[in-house]
Amino acid sequence: LMNTIAPAYLMSDTLFALLILKMVQLSLQRGSSPYAAHAYNTYGILIISMNSKNVAQALEFGETALELQRRETPPELLCKMLFYYGTFYAHWKHPYRKSHAHLKRAFRAGLQTGDLQYAGYSLGGRCCASFMSGENLEDVRKRTDGFVRFILRTDNYEPFGMLSATRQWCRNLMGLTPDRDAFYDEHFTREELERNLVSSNSASIRFLYGMTRAQTLFLYGDYEAAARALEGPGRDITAAIAMPHGTDYYFYAGLIAAAGFEARGVHGRRLRDALQRFKIWAEVCPRNFRARYLLLRAEHHRVRKDHMAAAKDYSSALGEAIEQHTTQIA
Repeated sequence: LMNTIAPAYLMSDTLFALLILKMVQLSLQRGSSPYAAHAYNTYGILIISMNSKNVAQALEFGETALELQRRETPPELLCKMLFYYGTFYAHWKHPYRKSHAHLKRAFRAGLQTGDLQYAGYSLGGRCCASFMSGENLEDVRKRTDGFVRFILRTDNYEPFGMLSATRQWCRNLMGLTPDRDAFYDEHFTREELERNLVSSNSASIRFLYGMTRAQTLFLYGDYEAAARALEGPGRDITAAIAMPHGTDYYFYAGLIAAAGFEARGVHGRRLRDALQRFKIWAEVCPRNFRARYLLLRAEHHRVRKDHMAAAKDYSSALGEAIEQHTTQIA
């Protein structure tokens, strides 16, 4: 069951849920084994995927799995356990930068035990965490280039898709692609991009490409195109919501709704939904989510023409972002 989780996560939400529930059921019925940590780890991910407002409950399972991993995890499982915690849990409790420590350990453990699949996943997670933590774009791009070279030597396609999305996003924002709506260039052609999306059949890769495109269009001020681009990630959000970049779907959905449209109807609902989620998440982990929450609240005040309240929240969001070194929010 454990070995089927990764492909199930990529291919079918229903199968992913059924396998996790079966593993948890067996652990509860027959007692904890060295593999129970994997069951509780993935069950917490399932909770967030089903309702991302239940982060506190999911974290309890993640912390339980981490404690079990410290006690009795077999060496061949260490890479998986560290990857899951670093990718799906750490950012709900610690600054984004803290995810690096778990994912670096996961990568080393994967090399030592021959788990190249999850070692590759760990590299993909590190690049996403680097971007979310506000690292310099050139540094993220260079690191990603090195990771891609490793992935190509191991024929590990899924993390190649994640790394390629991050790398091309950096190149786009640095002005190294043909135009601002392009994620291809002389190093990564349009055909390779399309093949990457089609052949992987992965909701998480589709989400990452679609989400980065929507964010880019928003940053360039094309709000209507950004809203259209957000429709694709919206269909795949379940596959990504527990990851660091998954929360950005709701963040940018709120910003796009506020920036491009009057705050009423469906667009008003999107802004209010984003505010509700980030209010909860900011209480769980203020270091990662409070600046985003304050910025969304400022936008909410702005569209309601409460300019004094908006100015106050803009200032607070800026101060929080600077304090947490999330320069992209500042």
